[in-house]
Amino acid sequence: KAYVTVNTPASKGIIGCIENEEIELNEWEITCDNRFAVILTTDLAPAGNLRTAERILLTAVARGRNSGMTYETIDGKKILTNKGTRPLLLEPVRARITLKSADEFQVIALDHDGAPTEHELPIKENSFIIDGEKYRTIYYLIEKKPH
Repeated sequence: KAYVTVNTPASKGIIGCIENEEIELNEWEITCDNRFAVILTTDLAPAGNLRTAERILLTAVARGRNSGMTYETIDGKKILTNKGTRPLLLEPVRARITLKSADEFQVIALDHDGAPTEHELPIKENSFIIDGEKYRTIYYLIEKKPH
């Protein structure tokens, strides 16, 4: 296993090689399809407690590189030979997120400026699927449903 976890009252997450690992972080469970990814959830309130959070930001990134970026292997070492240019190409992250109280929340894909999009992710059996390719984002808002 080549990953680390973040498990604090304010944030939960995984960083590293996590493909098909079922990672439990208290009331959160993350299972990712990517070989490498960084998936972090953070309470947006100053108090910073996911158990009582009203709004949670989920960020999911994987590998990225500039367009045209190239490497060459020289003497067994990988050397950057062309740094490339924009646009930045990001590998989309696909993961199942399970939260024991997920039915109390709605999950909305955010654009790259953090504004809500029209995409609300379906929640089934306390789980939802983030999919960077489908929703074209790395940001998701997990928000308590209005009473």
